[in-house]
Amino acid sequence: MKARAPRRGSLHGARLAILVVAALASGTLVFAQDYRAALGPAYEKALDHAFAHATAWREELGKYGADIEALIPVIFPELVRYSLFRDELETAGLAGLYVPGGAGAADFSIGRFQMKPSFAERVEEGLAAEDPVPSAFASLAAFAGGQDGTHGRAMRIDRLRDERWQLCYLAAFAHLVETRLPLGGLDTADKVVFLAVAYNRGFWLPREEIERSKTWRLFPARLPVFGQGPFGYADVAVDFYERYWREMILTSLWT
Repeated sequence: MKARAPRRGSLHGARLAILVVAALASGTLVFAQDYRAALGPAYEKALDHAFAHATAWREELGKYGADIEALIPVIFPELVRYSLFRDELETAGLAGLYVPGGAGAADFSIGRFQMKPSFAERVEEGLAAEDPVPSAFASLAAFAGGQDGTHGRAMRIDRLRDERWQLCYLAAFAHLVETRLPLGGLDTADKVVFLAVAYNRGFWLPREEIERSKTWRLFPARLPVFGQGPFGYADVAVDFYERYWREMILTSLWT
């Protein structure tokens, strides 16, 4: 793999909060463009994970004919947001609430790619509605509808804890978007932005609503006072693509 640039120092959390509040209070929404510096250790861990798993991801997504160049940036912000400790708690919560009661009882995001059970259900249902069902995703389509009892929901949670299954759901998500809202006229960066918003906001929404959501700033989480986070999900995704991932595509990793 091509040598990586030296790591840059991260902003202290308190300093970042002061900058965000000052910008909002002044009415000038000026946010840091260097997400690696602004998000600090969480970004570094996500970057390390992406680089370490890139080859395996390419092989797995290749089984579904998926576009790894565009798709990995889509889930990169989730890698930044991922917390193993919180993930264990939320997985336990799903086991106790979602499995017996469904998504109406609990619908937490779990796994490295932070997928909700309701997201998985919509992917399965979308595939099952296609005629014919894509053979690459037959295992997901077969899980729709009749597999929604407690046993099926428990199996769905097990799948969402497995990164290979999450890659399958990710590829299926992209397939469903492309089928319903063709993206053939977009270059890769614009495709990353659209898919990132659809992934974060809801791929089942109309194109117009997905387009309007591009400017939302809800990453990494809403601020309790202002109702929005400092960054846009799609902005973090496309920045990762342009700064790091696009260059990786051209390195010896892909030969």
